[in-house]
Amino acid sequence: MSVISSCNDAPSIIGSEVIDPTDSTFAASLVKVTSDSLPMFSGDSTLTERVLLPLRSSIAGPVLLGSTPTSEARVLLSYATDEFALLATDSVDWDVYTVKIDTTINGKDTAIDKSVKVRKSLRDAILQDSLFISLAQLRINGDAVPYRYGDTSDNGISFAVYDLQQNFNAFATWDSVYDANGNSSLYSPYTVPVGQYVNTSLMPLLDESLSNPNSAFRPDIYTINESGIPLARIAMDKGYIRKLLQLGIDSAGRSKIYGLALHPTGMNSITRFDGTITLQVNFRKLGSESLPWIRRFALATFNMVQTPAAAAEEAIIQGGRKHTARVILNLDAIDTSAIIFDGELSLPIDKGRSIFGTNIVDQGVVVYSPLENADTVVFAARIASDRSRILVSNFGQRFRRIESQTVSVGVISMGGFLEQYVHRPGHRHPIFIGSQTNTRLDRIYLMKSTNAPGQRPFLRVYYSNRKATP
Repeated sequence: MSVISSCNDAPSIIGSEVIDPTDSTFAASLVKVTSDSLPMFSGDSTLTERVLLPLRSSIAGPVLLGSTPTSEARVLLSYATDEFALLATDSVDWDVYTVKIDTTINGKDTAIDKSVKVRKSLRDAILQDSLFISLAQLRINGDAVPYRYGDTSDNGISFAVYDLQQNFNAFATWDSVYDANGNSSLYSPYTVPVGQYVNTSLMPLLDESLSNPNSAFRPDIYTINESGIPLARIAMDKGYIRKLLQLGIDSAGRSKIYGLALHPTGMNSITRFDGTITLQVNFRKLGSESLPWIRRFALATFNMVQTPAAAAEEAIIQGGRKHTARVILNLDAIDTSAIIFDGELSLPIDKGRSIFGTNIVDQGVVVYSPLENADTVVFAARIASDRSRILVSNFGQRFRRIESQTVSVGVISMGGFLEQYVHRPGHRHPIFIGSQTNTRLDRIYLMKSTNAPGQRPFLRVYYSNRKATP
């Protein structure tokens, strides 16, 4: 077997190995060539898809919240106005009184007392001030520990809750909601918030019995609910919630309901919450000490994440705003008649510049490249345990767009994948390395293709330099 190595000029043989001539499978010599010997990669760049994180709204987690020097995540909450409108049809027994009625018992006319319950719709109860909101809180049910990004030594979680003054839609991007300075026309962080949360607060648990019906919000600590699940409880301004519900049950005012924004305050990391976010409202009748009537409303969550753009000729992978690295593969040095048997691909990471989250096993990386027409090959990839490189599998899954759907059409080896490119010389073929996760922000810098050998993307190809004879 001949081993070929070279600089960026013509290859030179630096060693040889005898192949059994009776082995007809290898009638031609088998060659091993690497990107350290030939210039197979060029064109480092990063694609920035200006998208929402994630590409959906959901009433079930996870969500990201916080800010760092290099990235900022915010959560916009949207409540369904139709759900608030249902309050108009809810009815509760608010009053009980006794009346005298005449009836016949054993054939005799008799006057007896009878209890009568007055049923009043919640709409009427709210509008007529016959009940008040004794407690209103946002509840984040779930664990806030598994993944953090940025200054992960800081466990602080603090944010203010603001009322959105304008509507937004599910296709909003960071750029359409916030300007270059992070300001938004949807709300102002300089106004008085309608809620706030500080997980380092030493105040007691938020207990309805301690809440004055006319008081404003106050912070709560991070606690555990009755099932042992971590629970963040954010006290909300009850006057605002009352106004919200009054609009919600008034068909003419529903269009005035827009949602809430969680704005990070002083957080040095971005935290992932795995749970749902709900709005809980406790109602009591004026003058009554009976147990409260509780309603919980599910909230749709829009995760907005801003990450800095990549500089020219930098190859960066990052979730959130979907930074995807791209390098150009050039196999023109391999003869078009060659038969490629195998290939190995690894992508070194610049650990000194990269920022990783607190949980390496959660990192997701995908390597893919287009083939002819609509076909795309996606290779399984993983980050080495020492975070030094991305290791790419020898086998990939082949996909094709069929009837507006992406359908798997089989597997393909790295050798077969590279051979299809060799058979089309004169082309420069893109290889993409992207984040496979939308709820993690690990910012990974790849070594550039112009770096010295050992510090740049590495490809090893095993092939025959002429077609085998029968």
